[in-house]
Amino acid sequence: MICPDCGLECRVDAAWLEVSGDNAPDTATLVQRVQRLVCRNPRCTRHGREVAQVKNTMYRGE
Repeated sequence: MICPDCGLECRVDAAWLEVSGDNAPDTATLVQRVQRLVCRNPRCTRHGREVAQVKNTMYRGE
């Protein structure tokens, strides 16, 4: 992901898993890794602030 203000590539600041649908046996389970991307340019106005969140599906049950 590229910072829209300065054009430099962002870095991953934090990552966590989100699990949904695992409380009931009749719903599909979905596991996603979420990554928070921040600007790494110290001269940018968005430096250290969240630019985007990226979600990658790791498991999709049926």
